[in-house]
Amino acid sequence: MVKIVRAITTGFPFGGRRAAVPATLGLLMVLASCGAPANAPTAASAPASASADAAASTSTSAEASRVRPSAAADWEAEWSKVTAAAKQEKTIAVLAPPGDVYRQVFDAFQAKFGISVEIRAGNGTPDLVPAVTTEREAGKYLWDVAALAPSTMFNGFKPAGALDPLGSALILPEVLDDGKWLHGFDGGWADRDKTLSYIFVSYKRPIVQINRQIVPESQLDAIDQLWDAKWRGKIAIQDPRVPSAGSGGISVWHVTKGEDKLRSLWAISSSSPLRIAASSTTG
Repeated sequence: MVKIVRAITTGFPFGGRRAAVPATLGLLMVLASCGAPANAPTAASAPASASADAAASTSTSAEASRVRPSAAADWEAEWSKVTAAAKQEKTIAVLAPPGDVYRQVFDAFQAKFGISVEIRAGNGTPDLVPAVTTEREAGKYLWDVAALAPSTMFNGFKPAGALDPLGSALILPEVLDDGKWLHGFDGGWADRDKTLSYIFVSYKRPIVQINRQIVPESQLDAIDQLWDAKWRGKIAIQDPRVPSAGSGGISVWHVTKGEDKLRSLWAISSSSPLRIAASSTTG
């Protein structure tokens, strides 16, 4: 079992990025195969070394950002070495959001490479970050890959020093092929240094969903109609105070409608017109 979170590799921005399945599986594969570093902290030393880990990660990140990952000339030999080591470990441990759609990807990986995938599903920032942080403080490095949103990485795992640079782990030429990615390979990095967080899948998601069995188009067919007081108490939103589909939608409205307009949605009456639904995040 790998003892350190190697990298956080996925998020869900707006747009249409989608990697070919072999490239995605290859990306997960190279992350799965790396063993624990020789100098991994023990339970006694983990808290004291946290700041040093963070500093080292920052230094490595800055250095790596100046070099674009590229497939080595002997990539086939390196790939064979990596896959052999991964099959010897037998299992890859992954942090991922809940949902069958994610399970299907890992099932495909498992079928292709014959390596079991152990998944810990949860909402990234409120669930997984505290759990992994507590484990690391106890000297336990249990997870190989985290397929979660960039907000979880930057607000949670990066400050904890839990991320390793991703570039050196990318081996397959098809993973680095600009033709496989929208805007080329470099267009997928989510962090400024282009080292820790890579977005390999995204989708378009509606900002508003309407139950047409109750509300016909004749009553509601434009976003601005939501500000009508008659909808008070009839609108639910996933909690926008934590990383979630709710915070993503609110962010879009903040940009397109402006802060005053957004605040007015809450101020239609003296009581909040919105009901906060249980948060279900994508990372």
